[in-house]
Amino acid sequence: LWHGNYYSVSGNYFFVSNNTNGCDSIEQLVLQMIPCSINLTLKAILEGYYIGNGNMRTLLYDLGASTNDDEVDSLTIILANNANAQTQYFEYQTILKNDGTLNLILPDSFVNKSFFIGVRSRNHLETWSSNAVVISYQTHYDFTSSETKALSDGVNPSMKQMADGTYAFYVGDINSDGTIDLFDLQQTENDAAQFLYGYQYSDANGDTVTDLFDLQMIENNSSLFIFSTIPF
Repeated sequence: LWHGNYYSVSGNYFFVSNNTNGCDSIEQLVLQMIPCSINLTLKAILEGYYIGNGNMRTLLYDLGASTNDDEVDSLTIILANNANAQTQYFEYQTILKNDGTLNLILPDSFVNKSFFIGVRSRNHLETWSSNAVVISYQTHYDFTSSETKALSDGVNPSMKQMADGTYAFYVGDINSDGTIDLFDLQQTENDAAQFLYGYQYSDANGDTVTDLFDLQMIENNSSLFIFSTIPF
């Protein structure tokens, strides 16, 4: 509130009046609006659901679990820092859109702090940013643009490079134990034998049914002996 008017947009504002000598007097207000919360946007692609051209299958919508036709799956976003030799973890649930975007609103107490960013899925390998990210009021991190954006185990590529050059999280950690191996294959084979349909962890490619196509994807990645690499 300034001279009887409310202002809510950043900018320069002026008020003209007459001073005691009858001369024009001009006051200037330089207003900067600082948001009370942080907008963190991420971009990530899940290998199993990827159909090309930057898009994924909309599993939640296809199963009728969402009325939004761009919703893929629910993911857990983890922010971790190691300030004062004490690791702190913050977890948030969010929805992955079919173009790979994720949005989080964070408290403004995170501003200017550095966090490693982890993404946890039901059936893809948990993946973390390669470096700590400094949080500002508008922060964006894109996992899909380069292999170097994800933390590596030092042996295998940190993500799967798709045919169009997009980088995606490895599919196949069905039991969420941090690695893709024979145990994931066994669970998927059992589910495929029962022709399971719906929101199944073993539905690796997100087509709503567990079958041989899911087994093939998991088998390909299990042969790489890859595991999730966590920064702390």
